[in-house]
Amino acid sequence: MNVLVAGLALISVMSGKGVPNTSLQWKEIKKETMSTILEQMNNRFLKMHYYKVNITDASYADYTTAAYHERSAGYFIRMGDKFHSYTLGVHTLQDKQCRIIVDSVKKSVMISDPMDYFEKSLTSGDYDELLKICQKVLISHNEKQISYRMEFTKGAPYTAYQITLKDSLPEKIVMYYSQAVQGKGEKVKSAPRMEISFNNWQTNTTALWDAVQIKNYVDLDVKENKYVLKAPYAKKYTLFDGRVLTKTKKS
Repeated sequence: MNVLVAGLALISVMSGKGVPNTSLQWKEIKKETMSTILEQMNNRFLKMHYYKVNITDASYADYTTAAYHERSAGYFIRMGDKFHSYTLGVHTLQDKQCRIIVDSVKKSVMISDPMDYFEKSLTSGDYDELLKICQKVLISHNEKQISYRMEFTKGAPYTAYQITLKDSLPEKIVMYYSQAVQGKGEKVKSAPRMEISFNNWQTNTTALWDAVQIKNYVDLDVKENKYVLKAPYAKKYTLFDGRVLTKTKKS
């Protein structure tokens, strides 16, 4: 789940729109402090080998409206070196042998080589590069939550990126886009925001092994090194084998 922190590194440079005032009381902190915090968050997720979290993302027309434009719900499960994510009708599972994507909309199952999902990690140098384009870094906290907000300089796709932690785990991420857009049926352009919420954390649990099993969807013919779909997917879905490194036929 270091993707939560790694996503921060995708931000480039910022636009000149202001960030909306909130009820939170913000205090400015040093960029070096934020760099250390980001690295600590990243390291924690790399060490969390067994957990599940429900994830909801919603887009909004502007910075303050309460009515969402689009909304979707899903989850992420990690059990050791295996994981299972679900969002927008797509299941993604991975173990040491392969990675599969089950698309319930397109009725397809794609098999590929596994990715170095948990091995890759950002460094303090990566975070320092990100923070160079920050105009300021802010912190707000109470007895239950702590929030960090990075506001960026002119030219980036976001005006600010805000993350809230509860019990040291992510509770919400808010991205304030800088470019104004005009939605369908709307007369005025406005800069949208995206909110990603994390809830029902289950940590240090090994009770979800069945949920991360690729064999729930496909079987491997070991002799032929060929995957076949299992019921009920066999008759309804199309299988695509995109493996490269592990596709050589075994003798």
